Amino acid sequence: MEDVNSWGRAEPAMTETMFAQIANQTLPIEVNSVSVSPNGMIEMRAEDSPVAFRFSFLGHEFSGQAYGAKKGDARLTIASDLLPLPYSIESRQRRQHALTLLQATRQLPHTRLVTGPNMSVRAVGELPIERPLTAGRLIGAIAVLLLELMPYLALVQEFLPAKPAAGRAA
Repeated sequence: MEDVNSWGRAEPAMTETMFAQIANQTLPIEVNSVSVSPNGMIEMRAEDSPVAFRFSFLGHEFSGQAYGAKKGDARLTIASDLLPLPYSIESRQRRQHALTLLQATRQLPHTRLVTGPNMSVRAVGELPIERPLTAGRLIGAIAVLLLELMPYLALVQEFLPAKPAAGRAA
């Protein structure tokens, strides 16, 4: 049985397609194995398809990606540009604080503060995730990375506050 979509094209009936695809999945369903198309259809994805996402934490915008190989563990990466790396001419003390923070994170097992390609202070993290790559495991792994970064994000806020906006001329 086929339905006609809004463009006049024939498509398999939605209920048959969705139920057949869900029924063929092994449980628990991995977050990277299915997606929802723009027209609301559940679609199968390749087993090693990445899952991209964004979130906010302590006022910083993070982007993340989880991806899995066909065999073995999946991996989670997160990153956020925190602020521009201060120039020595702007403030030698702010630059020294920034470099000290970058150096302090070198011993962390999964996360770091690094210099980004655009000379920003960038928070990055990577962690293996046990398969199956479920939503619960993904959220748990994100929490592990954020808990590891949290004290350093607080230090960034304390010692490297964003420069105040320039005042308006009267």
